[in-house]
Amino acid sequence: MPKQRSLKYFLLGFITSASPFVLGADNSLDYLNLSLQELGKLKISIATGNDTPLEQAPAIASVITAADIKALGLRNLDEVLQIVPGLYVSVSPITYTPIYTFRGIRSGLNNPQILMLINNTPITSVFSGDRGIQWGGFPVDNIARIEVIRGPGSALYGADAFAGVINIVTKTTQDFRGLEAGIRAGSFNTADTWVIGSGSRGATQTTGYLSVGTTDGQKRTVKSDAQTVNDSFFGTNASLAPGNVNTGYDSLDGHIDIKGSEWQFQSGINIRENLEAGAGAAQALDTDGEGPSKRWTTNLIFSPEIENRNWQPELQLSSMYYHESSNITLFPENTDFSVIGGGSFPDGVIGNPEKWERHFRIAFSNLYTGFNDHTIRLGTGYSLADLYKVKESRN
Repeated sequence: MPKQRSLKYFLLGFITSASPFVLGADNSLDYLNLSLQELGKLKISIATGNDTPLEQAPAIASVITAADIKALGLRNLDEVLQIVPGLYVSVSPITYTPIYTFRGIRSGLNNPQILMLINNTPITSVFSGDRGIQWGGFPVDNIARIEVIRGPGSALYGADAFAGVINIVTKTTQDFRGLEAGIRAGSFNTADTWVIGSGSRGATQTTGYLSVGTTDGQKRTVKSDAQTVNDSFFGTNASLAPGNVNTGYDSLDGHIDIKGSEWQFQSGINIRENLEAGAGAAQALDTDGEGPSKRWTTNLIFSPEIENRNWQPELQLSSMYYHESSNITLFPENTDFSVIGGGSFPDGVIGNPEKWERHFRIAFSNLYTGFNDHTIRLGTGYSLADLYKVKESRN
């Protein structure tokens, strides 16, 4: 029986409502037509903590703009990052979560050596040290630019950034004005629809984005798996190989950015449902394994103007809620480890881990620009990462 994907119905309804706006006004900045002098004004924020011209950044850095993404026809974050020199994108067998490797530096199936930020705010899971197992990709239609440090960023960001830093900067009214919507469809029953709108009223500028998608995922055949090895050792016949990997999922992504004269509020949500188990959590094919995840982030920035224009104070409050669960079969039905005293599992070796996290950060900085050729940045902050609840059921 095919799996019922609850978001498909929302997707179809949203396509109907969005279709009249497929040719909406797109006023994105066209970086591809900038002069060499204008290109020299491209800025990156993650190298120093404040906007710095890319050519002056004290790091080996890259900036990929929305125009670059559009011109190359890239559809998700992993495709974008593959064009960065020195950055290799591979996948974990577990849910095919991407692994980002800078200059050959990686560790196992997780990605704790790479720090990923959304609007300069970390989205690191305290449990796995990376973005979480149930990642499920990230859409690009609301990305203004992606900033990448190819090398250590620990001086600014701590131990999580010792191999590299990736910062996703979402669109504001400075990058996009008007209304745009679109629909895509492709192989493996893949479809998604999205809408983005931006405008201003008085001193308040607002940008909103919503995307809904679904895919059955590619079905590459695996000729043998971990259970194939077990079968040859224990004399059983439980392996599902040769068989297909399972990489389907449903997605919902939303983001809002509201900016006043001295403040900015940003909030985003990323929901994944029916995210399938890839090649299997134990590298044994799992046809039924899947799980949901939910990430909700908020970011509030105060940048008051003071009489002494040489000082630029900023207060930032941010939070993240992350929930992840998995219903997985580590080894298939009729697995038998009784030869070594491990028991027989007619229903398969089943595990259902679940965890909840909450993160809170507060940071204060003050930038002094009174010198002709230098700036001084003073700052302090506090971070709380709390794995506040875990639950597991298994046989």
